[in-house]
Amino acid sequence: MRVLVVLMALCALVATASAETIGPWTNTCPNRVASEYCDQVGKYAYNAYGIPAMRAVKLGRIVGVSWRPKGSLVGHAPAIPEAGIPKQIRLSPRNAYYYIIDDGGGDPFLRMAWEIDAKHD
Repeated sequence: MRVLVVLMALCALVATASAETIGPWTNTCPNRVASEYCDQVGKYAYNAYGIPAMRAVKLGRIVGVSWRPKGSLVGHAPAIPEAGIPKQIRLSPRNAYYYIIDDGGGDPFLRMAWEIDAKHD
């Protein structure tokens, strides 16, 4: 039993040591935990659903993949003081993999993997 506990602790340590942080998000791809999603890293993210004009919008480059459990932070919407709207947070509606997307603005954001169509340009 002790051997199993030690092995589990070592696996967790290796996984943590090889994880990469991108902005506030932890990229699981160095561990290759989400390989089907990690294969999309480096491609450009587009909306997978919606009207054709929305699907044609390039959201940015996929720079990683993050696992987010239900109820965890996945983003925020900025405050709009002149409209009286405070900063709002977004929580994950379910356990899911999210693509970490860099739109070039210096603040990567998350989108649920199934919502994204990854393409080479």
